Amino acid sequence: TSESAGSIIKETFSKSALELVVPSACYAVQNVLYFTALLHLDAATYSILSQSKTAFTAFFFVTVLGQRLSVLQVLALPLLMAGMALVQLGPTVASVGAASASTSAPATSALGGLLTSSALIGSAAVLASSLVSGLANILFEKLVKTKSGSLYARQIQLAFWTSCFTAVEIVRRAGFAGLWPGNIVEGWTAGVWAIVGLKSLGGLLVASTVMYTNNIVKTFATAMAIVLTTLVTWSDAAAKGPNFFAGCGLVLASIYLYARGGNSTKKS
Repeated sequence: TSESAGSIIKETFSKSALELVVPSACYAVQNVLYFTALLHLDAATYSILSQSKTAFTAFFFVTVLGQRLSVLQVLALPLLMAGMALVQLGPTVASVGAASASTSAPATSALGGLLTSSALIGSAAVLASSLVSGLANILFEKLVKTKSGSLYARQIQLAFWTSCFTAVEIVRRAGFAGLWPGNIVEGWTAGVWAIVGLKSLGGLLVASTVMYTNNIVKTFATAMAIVLTTLVTWSDAAAKGPNFFAGCGLVLASIYLYARGGNSTKKS
């Protein structure tokens, strides 16, 4: 790029870094809520409830950014949510519940015990996670589109503040010893390091996507990527059964509706 390393470093440690405090706090809280939800819910229930992130993102897209969604685009969102829930759900809800019941894991079945304290905690956690994640994404989009500056510097600032907030949670759980580098990466295999590297590169791609399009387009792109990834490993797709293919149909229909809905970036 035309940006020099010196200018990026200078901007990274400028006062503009304070603008990322709130989005970073939201991302840190989202990560804590994510693991809390997984402790109390099975994968099927989590997959269904986590689709609420799309609804929250659309809500903040309209209320915080002041953007407008057409009727067709609004109709496309629940289709996308339903499609992604089916794609990630697995063979059948019943089989997931049976598998959960046959193990000693504390997770709650997708259909059974939804009113237990564990399920309520997990459900509240995943809904809260979706809310703060949607808010953080929209706040970051607003920042990169309304404020001048290097996208790379913004990413470094975001990572710095998120790490600071995450460190607070580490200290709460494991004390200050948990911040020792050896403890943070304890048990990391080559595969884990590879995933971290890919997630880091993915963060740059997501930031660029948000800068040049918007968070809702990013949501559709993520959904399509999940579908295509599953199709690449055909055995996984076939094992998911009719739920997966019905979900694919809904995802494709939602993308078509959203595209037909027109330009979603018009001001209301």
